[in-house]
Amino acid sequence: MPRKFDNQKIELPNGEKMTLGVWQGDKGEMCVKLRLPTDDWGVTGVFRAASGNDYKGGKTVITLDQNG
Repeated sequence: MPRKFDNQKIELPNGEKMTLGVWQGDKGEMCVKLRLPTDDWGVTGVFRAASGNDYKGGKTVITLDQNG
């Protein structure tokens, strides 16, 4: 079954727009989609937030960098 994402347009500091979409399935599974305006972006890290911080319920961190 295809996923139907709830998409939001977000303006970047340089004026370009990205799309952030979230899909949640019937069993609670979730997928987050990030569509950036150009192809020169790459994932530079996927990790857990440092221990001892005050985050509650949001410890996964993904960093992206533009290569251009």
